[in-house]
Amino acid sequence: MKRILGLLFLLGQFVHSFAQYSVDGTVYAYPVSASSGIQAVYIANGLSAITISYTADNGKSIHWYSYKQSLADKVPVNPSLVNAANNGSTTTYSISAPEDATGYLVEEDGALKATLWMMDYSKHLPKLNSITATASTDCSSKSVTLAVDKSDKVTYFGVSGVEYSLNLQYKLRYGRQAWDATANAFVSSSVMSDWQTVGSSLVLAAPLTDTKFTLSGDKIADYLGIAQSITSALYEEKFTETHIVASQTPHSADNEVGGSTTDELGGSAPAEISFKGYANEPVAAYYAWTIYKKKDLKNWIARYNDKSVTYTFNEAGDYIVYLTTTNASSTCQDTASVEFSISESFLDLPNYFTPNASPGENDEYKVAYKSLVSFKATIFNRWGNKLYEWTDPSKGWDGKYHGNYVTPGVYFVVIEAKGSDGVQYKKARDINILTTP
Repeated sequence: MKRILGLLFLLGQFVHSFAQYSVDGTVYAYPVSASSGIQAVYIANGLSAITISYTADNGKSIHWYSYKQSLADKVPVNPSLVNAANNGSTTTYSISAPEDATGYLVEEDGALKATLWMMDYSKHLPKLNSITATASTDCSSKSVTLAVDKSDKVTYFGVSGVEYSLNLQYKLRYGRQAWDATANAFVSSSVMSDWQTVGSSLVLAAPLTDTKFTLSGDKIADYLGIAQSITSALYEEKFTETHIVASQTPHSADNEVGGSTTDELGGSAPAEISFKGYANEPVAAYYAWTIYKKKDLKNWIARYNDKSVTYTFNEAGDYIVYLTTTNASSTCQDTASVEFSISESFLDLPNYFTPNASPGENDEYKVAYKSLVSFKATIFNRWGNKLYEWTDPSKGWDGKYHGNYVTPGVYFVVIEAKGSDGVQYKKARDINILTTP
């Protein structure tokens, strides 16, 4: 026999056709198991307005049969229930208001045709009793188990007497919070699942917020306009989810080696880094920050109990920063972390520059450096007179004394500095000023 051909809309009613069969009325065509020997299961909300028909060429011997459990118990349909309508060269044999939970088939000239199973769903509607949400005892799993109590075994019988169950599907609706990395925020939304098979239990990712769970359906009942639903008691969330967004105050000096001019954390000291903590509030009630050097995770460097902190890293090394969030009852917590490195120090002194010779090109005396946490530089002339002093390694000397450019020649610089790695620098050298106006 041919499989289902389609669903046609005719005069406000649905007409399903299988070869010479047709079913008139609002019905749900359930995709049956091929092993059942049934062409289709038709399900309606009441069968009083449903008509099943078979069309054959004139002159054919047509008899309708019905069965409850198998073809072995088939019985003829009372001829008074069959309406015959001549269409010219064909005749249509129809049965109105077929019986519930019954298979129907036609015998044409002694040969049995395909079987249709008819069902009044109002008599088999699943019963949804309760739904209970329970959080996992393991805080790291962040999962919720829904215990579903329902009675939804709906069956039909194949031609050989084998009983088959309908695979009923339901939708689940609940509220949740989810992290939006683009917005750097937790966003609340209502979740509606696709149609899905639901057993006695269902495991979900934690919604991260207090919510109720509503199970509705099933899909067949929804199609027929008789869907029902069951809603859980309020589920009180206990799991927290933690995120860190870190940003660093950039170093823009052109003479700093490995300064933080990109989005990467760390680099040259001193590194001022701001850490912002985010969690699924109001479930998350407490925030705790801990800063460690990775080589010594037993002894913290700093601790804070704020949502956001800013810390300046002055020492070279590899760091890890933890943020732990905890719920109000302190029964569950979650931790996020960020890692980065502060580089070792470096200091190099050039031996010449050309103030005011080529504006913008080597017209200021600057050291090359990285990760210096203290700095002092002093310029002297050949007679030992101090001409200039500065304490910011990103700055320099423009070759002037009392507002005027000094004469070309040899000068001296003395520098005392301390690196993030603890290295003490004491350097002195000559500086050659090559040209001045």
